[in-house]
Amino acid sequence: MANRQPHDGGSAVPPLRLAALLGVALLLSATAAGEPATAINGPESPYLSGHVPFSLEVGRAEAARIDLVVWYLDGRQVHRSTAPPYRVLIDLGPAVLPHRITARAFTDTSETVWTGEYRTRGLSVAYSDRVSLVVVPVTVMHPDGWFQTGLQREDFRVFEDGKAQELQCFSADVVPINVGLLIDASDSMQGKMREICKAARSLVERLSPEDRATVMSFNHDLVRHCPFTGEGGQLKEALKTFRPSGGTALYDALYGAARAFRQDSGKRVIILFTDGRDEKYRRPAEARRRMERAVSAASRANITVYTIGLGRNLDHEKLASIAETTGGAYFHLERIRDLAGAYGRIFEELGSQYTLCYRPKTGAGEVEPSWRSIVVEVSRPELLVRHKKGYLPSG
Repeated sequence: MANRQPHDGGSAVPPLRLAALLGVALLLSATAAGEPATAINGPESPYLSGHVPFSLEVGRAEAARIDLVVWYLDGRQVHRSTAPPYRVLIDLGPAVLPHRITARAFTDTSETVWTGEYRTRGLSVAYSDRVSLVVVPVTVMHPDGWFQTGLQREDFRVFEDGKAQELQCFSADVVPINVGLLIDASDSMQGKMREICKAARSLVERLSPEDRATVMSFNHDLVRHCPFTGEGGQLKEALKTFRPSGGTALYDALYGAARAFRQDSGKRVIILFTDGRDEKYRRPAEARRRMERAVSAASRANITVYTIGLGRNLDHEKLASIAETTGGAYFHLERIRDLAGAYGRIFEELGSQYTLCYRPKTGAGEVEPSWRSIVVEVSRPELLVRHKKGYLPSG
């Protein structure tokens, strides 16, 4: 698979236990010499949730030797940094729970230079719900159509229900992505699956080693062809099992896909591809209610939904609304051979996004879960900003 984030191609990483012993020895030697010790920098409070920024402050003794820093959350690799400052934005989930963040530094020959840990503490569920961070992936585009990078923290302002919010974290780094590839496999897709699977394989090849994906198809039912995995071969094999048939239950499929996501580190994205309208709910009021249920499930799980529609038998307004509400984008294709290009454009956007986090400032008595609107502004008014329009706090 291709790499969105640079990484080394060296030999296997040594066991954590051995690396920890070596890291302690290096730390002691540096401290004894009176030099600043290498250490993980994180928030002062150990009670954390949501996306949290960490960095590695490198001591002079190790600086010249470090070529790669690998970050782990509770023993699972989540990020690789190849140049200072060695920063990472780690998703700790919505609840305030105990976690272990580990940083391991290596030379260009995979020799361990340093290993250290940062531990968070847990709180009761009742309190953790109130201190959860709101995470907002933000896409910024130039009027000419290219993604605007290079903005800084001070260039952004966030408002919730009209109230200015204080940013708790900001990142322009590429972070791991959890992708739900949701593909229409109804009877109308007969004769198109070869080109669809070819385009989907091109998306799989864009995944970095830290990314994970699952393959799902839908007609009148939702079928999950493989669990979330970083194995490109498994994902490509799953694409071979599609068998077009039946009608199109689009809203139920999106709802089920959103519920398949767990609290994993990284961005959460669903890419929905269809060539038709929802055929299960023909009454407008019921269709609207089912669509809102699906969008609400995606919003609660902090999932950005990108929708891709092929042909003319589409409800463009609803597909665009699903994407816009969750912070994604809608692509309308006339030709199936353009699908790979749409997938590529989505991945280009994901690699160019900014991530903002804030802890909501709520008024007295605001305890019932209700829709909270979000507005993000940038300091340059000519730039176009896209993000999720709001969220439903957990009740």
